[in-house]
Amino acid sequence: MLVASLALHGLVLLVPIPSEPESVAEEEPPEEETIDLASLNALIENPSALPTPTPTPTPEAIVPTPSPVPVPTPAAVIPSPVPVPVPVPVPIPEPTPEITPEPTPEVSPEPTPADLSVTPTPSDVAPGPTQPLPEAFQGLTPEQLQQLRDFLAQREALDASAAGAIGQTARAAQQAEINCALFAEHAPLFFDDCGEATGEPQRKPGIFTIEIILPQRRNQILEYYQETFPNYTFEPIETTYANGEVYAMKLDDNPVLYLNIVSVGLRGSTKIAVFWLNDPTT
Repeated sequence: MLVASLALHGLVLLVPIPSEPESVAEEEPPEEETIDLASLNALIENPSALPTPTPTPTPEAIVPTPSPVPVPTPAAVIPSPVPVPVPVPVPIPEPTPEITPEPTPEVSPEPTPADLSVTPTPSDVAPGPTQPLPEAFQGLTPEQLQQLRDFLAQREALDASAAGAIGQTARAAQQAEINCALFAEHAPLFFDDCGEATGEPQRKPGIFTIEIILPQRRNQILEYYQETFPNYTFEPIETTYANGEVYAMKLDDNPVLYLNIVSVGLRGSTKIAVFWLNDPTT
């Protein structure tokens, strides 16, 4: 309150006292400005409430905004025309004549025992009509067939080269007719149709070849074949067939043929060697 009173008195002292005019008429004194003490006290207690004067910007503070400089638009570049290549004509190749492959000659099936006897190697087999293999040969491998060819070729070469009476008898024996009458009572064991009057009898399946043993070799039949085929081992089979011995002819412990020696005729005077592809005793 003291401060407010001092401020009020100070304001009163600052008001100028007008001098009396020379004119007769008196001027009315100016009205005193009334100050609200409550507002003054509020301003004294809270000086931050006083209105802050807005500063007037100086000329240096005013930064002129640069006006945008127009960028010149480049003129459109017209591309130069690309030269079009002149098409070069492609030469058309002349048609090549078709080459007709030469026909491959058909290879005849594995020959029968008769063919094997005169055909020792597969390269000598002439092309022929396709015929099924006989039943006795259908289960053989090419290696086994080649072994049989070698067997027949070796046997025939030895018999044909024999000199004198033995050679003539050997060649005659090779041409002898093998039929049911030759085997007599044992014929049903080697042929299927001995009862028919005409025609060549059909041999049992599994028979590879049959040959008549020469009289000069009757007592050394096994020795003769062992000497003829030294590459084979002859292993005897315990069971006989047609009252004759059976031997397994092996190469490298593998049976290739089975030799069956049959005795027929008066007191077994005729000896026949039957070569089987399988064991006839089983």
